[in-house]
Amino acid sequence: MNSVSVNKNNRRADRKISESRLRRKAILRKRIVSAVLPIVLMVSTSAVIITKVDAKNKKIPGNIEKKYESIEIQDGDTLWSIAEKYADTRYTNMVDYIDELKTMNNLHGDKIIGGTNLIITYYV
Repeated sequence: MNSVSVNKNNRRADRKISESRLRRKAILRKRIVSAVLPIVLMVSTSAVIITKVDAKNKKIPGNIEKKYESIEIQDGDTLWSIAEKYADTRYTNMVDYIDELKTMNNLHGDKIIGGTNLIITYYV
């Protein structure tokens, strides 16, 4: 065999080895992405869920927690009288607290009925 044909065979072999390495690297990249992507999705989804849960039970600076409770409305109660009892200085005014009560309880007006329940919020 002459040296020219040996060199051609060596170049072909080198090219095949190089192509094989490239294919293996591409396969390895796909496997890594396939393994890492679900983990990233799980972590990001968990972060969103944790954030939403934390938002429901808001921690106020100074170890003060926002709590929710269901109370029974007594005859003669008004949203204003309930606000006077449960709202504190964290609300800028009574109307803000009453608006929050209306939103939480899906109320469209100011009328409440004795004997029914109302979800209220307070801080401890």
